[in-house]
Amino acid sequence: MLVFLPSQTVYAPLASAQIPDPPTIEVQQVIEEPEPPKEEPLPDPTLCNCYAYAKKIYPSLPPTKKLLASTSQKFGKVAVFDYDGLPHYAVVTGMGMGTFTVDETNYKRCKKTTRTIKFDDPALVGFYSPTTQQD
Repeated sequence: MLVFLPSQTVYAPLASAQIPDPPTIEVQQVIEEPEPPKEEPLPDPTLCNCYAYAKKIYPSLPPTKKLLASTSQKFGKVAVFDYDGLPHYAVVTGMGMGTFTVDETNYKRCKKTTRTIKFDDPALVGFYSPTTQQD
């Protein structure tokens, strides 16, 4: 440290006034490992695809174009609908007086639902029944 007096003469501090070096502090840097991302199970891929769900239940189900062309008005195992040009498939699980019940996926976005539908539903195209023994 230098001290300036009014005479502009520079004086050095006395040796006895020297400031000792500050103590050394040892610093340890702690690096935390980031937590791995939590793996959530993937949702059932059939929840967002009505055809995939029906195909899971009836493995011999033909491709959608053939399925649409093979529908009939008779009662069957798979109900085929047309919602504004979009086909929809549902697995028939029961029949009532003028109605039938289906299990389906993706009628409500990416969810499995059960509905009871009237046979005169305007979206109903018809039914398809797989013919192989494995179904």
